[in-house]
Amino acid sequence: IAFNIAISLLLYIELIRLSNIKSNNKYISYINSYYIKYFDKKDDINSIILSHIYLLIGCSIPLYITTQLTNQSSSSIYDSMKHYGYITIGLGDSFSAIYGYTYGRYKWFYSHKTIDGSLVGLLSMYLFVCILSFFDE
Repeated sequence: IAFNIAISLLLYIELIRLSNIKSNNKYISYINSYYIKYFDKKDDINSIILSHIYLLIGCSIPLYITTQLTNQSSSSIYDSMKHYGYITIGLGDSFSAIYGYTYGRYKWFYSHKTIDGSLVGLLSMYLFVCILSFFDE
């Protein structure tokens, strides 16, 4: 329920922001000034911005799926699966970005992202899941 409320609030704020984008409303300018801090070269302040909503959905999908699966089965593997959204976005994406930006040499085709960063992100997620499974036993 918390994810649904958060996603609904973010969509509502985005709709308000877009409907008043040309006005001089101080709240809209505050929201825009907050958003602009986290932009990359693909974002435009005058169009719809969904990256924050995508991140929230990415965190919540494993939780929704495992909730449905645990209602049908009582396997302990589903208990750890509900954390995969946080692990992927919070840990894997962060390690990929930090390592790729700092040490990355080999870029993916048609992208500013690096192969080195992607591999470090995958490795960090794998090691974290191994550590979780060790303590889960």
